[in-house]
Amino acid sequence: MQLIVADASSLILLTRVDLMAVVLEEFQVTIPERVYEECVNEETLKRFPDALAIQQWAQDKKLEVKKVDASKYKFLYKVSQGEKEAIALSLEYAESILLTDDGNAVKIAKYLKKAFIISPLVVLDLYQLEKISYETARRSIERLNIIGRYLPNLIADVFLMLDSAKTEKERKR
Repeated sequence: MQLIVADASSLILLTRVDLMAVVLEEFQVTIPERVYEECVNEETLKRFPDALAIQQWAQDKKLEVKKVDASKYKFLYKVSQGEKEAIALSLEYAESILLTDDGNAVKIAKYLKKAFIISPLVVLDLYQLEKISYETARRSIERLNIIGRYLPNLIADVFLMLDSAKTEKERKR
């Protein structure tokens, strides 16, 4: 099972589009303690239903929370402590994929030649793995476009890839 190390933004976004549970069934997902603290704290538990879901997944051991020391790494771009820890943890697991939607974290991953993925592409992967329908994938990408901070051409590219994957599936039938 593929190991994914997620940061807070991606974890929250995929939870808000109702796909994180599917991701947790298909992949081994690990987050640093700091990411957990950013997602699940007194304030977030009062205000956001996704915080309760994340807390429950961690309690049920569907989402692994790990301690990591990010201080031994130097980062070329400014990122939050949660992103630093997610990048550090993903580096400690060489075969892992970093799940991030933070632009600077993506730049760092590219510089370090670290495999990474963004939430809209996770949606595409779930469709290609036949874990969600085309309609669910399209709706999820539309919602990510609204609640996430993506460049319009990135979302357009993901829609094109989704439509291409759908055409390919139909052709193979």
